[in-house]
Amino acid sequence: MSDSRVMRGAILLVVLAVIDIVGSLALPAPDAAPPGSEWIGAGLGVLALVPVLAWFGLRGSAGGRVAMWIAVVFRILSALLPILGLGEMPVWMAVVSVLLLALAVVGVVMVRPALGRRATATA
Repeated sequence: MSDSRVMRGAILLVVLAVIDIVGSLALPAPDAAPPGSEWIGAGLGVLALVPVLAWFGLRGSAGGRVAMWIAVVFRILSALLPILGLGEMPVWMAVVSVLLLALAVVGVVMVRPALGRRATATA
């Protein structure tokens, strides 16, 4: 059960990162957003995507845990960045930003077992 939950959480993190990349480049930034903010959003999406993809190849190793930690940190940063401008964005964009933040939290909770220490076998 835990392994399939972690896998579903990792897939959710991949989907959210792709949404960040595509959404940042396809949707217009709010007028109050600093110049280049869409590139920052896309960059954070890439920085959240690459470690999750690396985790798929490194599962069960120390490198896999490190990759997942990096993915989680950039996923949360990427989800929190739009929250800073909630007052300046259209309502639909604010709703989507809050929804994506909630999904990021769900994804992080789902991959939590992959972030912990590896269980040691006791004889």
